[in-house]
Amino acid sequence: MTEIVNKAEVAAEAQRESAGAGAALEEIRGMAAMVRSSEDIAAVSPILQHIKGDMKRLKERKERITRPLNEALKEIRDFFRPAEQRLEEAEVLLKSAIGAAQKAIYEQNRIAQQQTQMALQQGDVRLAAQVSGAIQGTEAPQGLSFRERFSYRVVNAAIIPREFLMPDDKRIKEHVSKYGMANPIPGIAVEPEVQVVAKATK
Repeated sequence: MTEIVNKAEVAAEAQRESAGAGAALEEIRGMAAMVRSSEDIAAVSPILQHIKGDMKRLKERKERITRPLNEALKEIRDFFRPAEQRLEEAEVLLKSAIGAAQKAIYEQNRIAQQQTQMALQQGDVRLAAQVSGAIQGTEAPQGLSFRERFSYRVVNAAIIPREFLMPDDKRIKEHVSKYGMANPIPGIAVEPEVQVVAKATK
């Protein structure tokens, strides 16, 4: 089993890093509002690269600390995964069986109630009593509860109202990324943006 790192030492290190980053952030907040010209951009570029370098360093440091922990966590999860998967499958099977049975009981009761009403309307009390005797209780046993919920399936996508439709965000992004403003999509506004990519200082 992997040895656990000293939590107090890591916390102290993180606090020092946070204090340094906080001081840098305050400086950058005042500086960012002053960036307007090409000269300004050139002046702050090394600072941005330094920030990227610090972020890379923190990421590598964090990974050195967390990698053994993640490996140990994965190992423990792997130990218990077969049992969990079998229990989950057992739960799904039983819930499915109980749900199907309860649904069938609801339907049988509905039919029996209709037949009872018809018999009473015809004045056949004996038949009504006989049919109503087939109605089963629908109370859930102790420790269980039944909740009615609804599912759906699309039978004709062409007639679905507009408010229930969703734009294909992934497809739109791919189209805009490929064509930019050259081939606009009706109803979609394409706006150019400047993406800044900075290399981290070593």
